[in-house]
Amino acid sequence: MMNENYEELKELFNKIKNMGWVEAHRTGNTGIGKTFEDLLDKKEDNLSLPDFKDIEIKSQRNATNSMITLFTKSPDYPVSVNTFLRENFGSISSEYDNMKILHTTINANNFNTHISGNNFKILVDRKLQRLVLQVQDNNTKQIIYENAYWSFENIQKCLEHKLKYVAIVGADEKFENSKNYFKFTDIMLITGITLDKFLEALENGDVLVDIRIRCL
Repeated sequence: MMNENYEELKELFNKIKNMGWVEAHRTGNTGIGKTFEDLLDKKEDNLSLPDFKDIEIKSQRNATNSMITLFTKSPDYPVSVNTFLRENFGSISSEYDNMKILHTTINANNFNTHISGNNFKILVDRKLQRLVLQVQDNNTKQIIYENAYWSFENIQKCLEHKLKYVAIVGADEKFENSKNYFKFTDIMLITGITLDKFLEALENGDVLVDIRIRCL
């Protein structure tokens, strides 16, 4: 049952909270999540299952406005579209050995501005029941690509499978003697994320689509 699982998770969280400052188990953005999962004695995996029984855990630094990733999902159509998007609409990055990448954050209200000269937007198409990735030429303002999409059906499956119950874990962070430390402070449970609420949040700008495509 959800209540039993959450109560169990809270008990484990309180034990971790009482540990105070703990050294990060990994550097970088994923350090907080990795550290918390290790303290829970959860083995790292790439499975699409929730992190703790039926509860998905999202960890966040308290002193940050960074986004929380709800789930990762490539467009349903067309096949191998990520490679096409990167090669055709990406930009050269010195960080990745001068290879082409496509890193951009998109909303459903207006086109963003991207260094490649192509602008991006998400269209919520309720008639065709899909989220469409639109690409606009910055000079002509014409839409030059809108074939890639996520179906409402598969988005709903992600929400039901992965995000039925979401625990948000907060932590303070400090750096001392060239080492990174976290102190876990609070936990909150979120439920009731439906497709309609997700789409409404997307249209209101409360949910964004973050595209991160690079050559492996």
